[in-house]
Amino acid sequence: AEVQNQIGLAQLGMGVRADGEKSRRLFAVAVGSFHQALQVFTREQQPQYWATVQNNLGHALAEQGKRTTGEEGNRFLKEAVEACRQALQVFTREQLPQYWAVTQSNLAEAYVARKEWKEAMECYSNILGLYPSHKETQENISSLYQNKLFDFSKAFDLDSSWVDEHW
Repeated sequence: AEVQNQIGLAQLGMGVRADGEKSRRLFAVAVGSFHQALQVFTREQQPQYWATVQNNLGHALAEQGKRTTGEEGNRFLKEAVEACRQALQVFTREQLPQYWAVTQSNLAEAYVARKEWKEAMECYSNILGLYPSHKETQENISSLYQNKLFDFSKAFDLDSSWVDEHW
């Protein structure tokens, strides 16, 4: 199962760097590999491995969904959200905060791809609650305020407070 997880990660990494049909094929192999790993890594017997693979699956499905049009793309994105939510049942903020934050980030990306801005904002805010100096998350929130929610004053305030704290 660990080999299948590693194959999935390799295919996911190559898929992110590829274009068009090649990327979709690579993501399909990654998703299949993660599903195979989940046949062995069960939540009951190996919850952290299971949650890791669920998170990886969510990431792969989100990437696949972003690159697939129509109803099929929407289905991949919905499955990505569900896989990340499954992982968060094990990766809690209290017990495994770093894994929790990575999964929150993957969940936010799936929400952004689904144009569910409020849910994405909640995930990013969760991360900043744990890691207030995380620059990428800060930038993602500011971008959502500015480019999707058109709340320019919040984006400005957020960016200004970031500059005040880090410069």
